[in-house]
Amino acid sequence: MTASDFDGMISLIYDASLNPEGWEPFLSAFHLKLHAYLTVIVFRHRPLGSLVLLTRAEEEGDQAFRQSYARVETANPIDYEGMETGRIYSLQEFLPNGDLWASRFFTDHLQPAGKSHLELVAIGPAEGFRAHFLWVRDDAMGPLDADERAWMQRLIPHLERGMAIFGQSKLLRLASGISTEALDQLAFGAIALDKDGRVLFCNRVAEALIAKSEDLSQQKGRLIFRRREHAQTMRQLSLSIDPDAQEKEVVLRLRNGDEMLGMLARSITPLALDKSFTTARVIIYLHALTHEVRPSAALLSKLFGLAPSEAALAILLSEGTTLREAAEQLGITENSARTYSKRIFVKTGVRRQADLVRLILSSVAMLGL
Repeated sequence: MTASDFDGMISLIYDASLNPEGWEPFLSAFHLKLHAYLTVIVFRHRPLGSLVLLTRAEEEGDQAFRQSYARVETANPIDYEGMETGRIYSLQEFLPNGDLWASRFFTDHLQPAGKSHLELVAIGPAEGFRAHFLWVRDDAMGPLDADERAWMQRLIPHLERGMAIFGQSKLLRLASGISTEALDQLAFGAIALDKDGRVLFCNRVAEALIAKSEDLSQQKGRLIFRRREHAQTMRQLSLSIDPDAQEKEVVLRLRNGDEMLGMLARSITPLALDKSFTTARVIIYLHALTHEVRPSAALLSKLFGLAPSEAALAILLSEGTTLREAAEQLGITENSARTYSKRIFVKTGVRRQADLVRLILSSVAMLGL
């Protein structure tokens, strides 16, 4: 392989690390370079699950090869968890005394198809985000020769760095998605602005609140404050970029149709090495002050083992409703409501209605709106 060919392969690795669908071009080039019949990448991460990508040379007998694998899959001897990162393994290394003929995976699957040479390498730590690169070659090709192994060893450090970037970006996307969902569930709007008021991020709750607001709008990708005093205040906040200064914040009340919006805006001090205009300078949180947020009765039942009728009463009590008023709303007698409330206090471990309010408002039941 020429230097330019190798550089092209490296480029594909780093393209793949930043693109969720980008590993297919690399895998195809990798497959051709190894003259493989089958090439597989398996990405594994305990919270995220697994992702399998493969390339196979379609040829006569391919269907039989797939079927034989299904029959012997449970006999696969490879210890994926025990593999050292960066080391090239052959199938023999996972068998007692390296005896291929003692393995059904070999005798009933690889050998009858003339695909006897299986090798693989693990990339990444044993815990966390990890990948396994596996290739199968025809008997005529044999295992990797010395030049191919040297080429693979040169590639491994780049695969390790590419995988580290890929794993980190996947986890960041996961964390971002979780944070956005939590804000949505709690009916909070979230907006990130650059120093010129350009919107870098806006969740769906914020979009809905802006659409209704008399004091806010979006024009050509910018967040516009219609009141002059608000616009001046936000402009000053976005320009608060003294790296030695503490984060500054502004609280505003905005008109939103028949209701009012509460807004908390905080300045973000950019890193000394990152002064680009796209850097977020202000984070804004919006919430309708008259918005009623009620916990999920289903989650409340699961959390504390409450019956549906008890969960419904607990929600009303947590909103400050008296026992008599709650009984009327639920269509039960006050005595029944009193009996339910005693059960609720026992199951939740509280003694007073005020404690029940604090317990429910701080529980994850508030996320199941």
